[in-house]
Amino acid sequence: MNKILLLSSFMLIGLRPISAQESRSVVKFGMVTDVHYADIPDNGQKIYSKSLEKLQECVDTMNRNKVDFLVELG
Repeated sequence: MNKILLLSSFMLIGLRPISAQESRSVVKFGMVTDVHYADIPDNGQKIYSKSLEKLQECVDTMNRNKVDFLVELG
């Protein structure tokens, strides 16, 4: 009874069960927060001058991990 219900549910929504032999595609994405840069002296709390360095580190990490896309949050 449960197998029939499950099978009919897959048919209703147009999906099919994935067998153990089938491979699944994985989408990898990365996220980075607001990138702020200013050519001004650091004040101890805000260190804008390091932003370009940190952004490059993020790009290198995302490339190394072969993400499919990157979301910038601000």
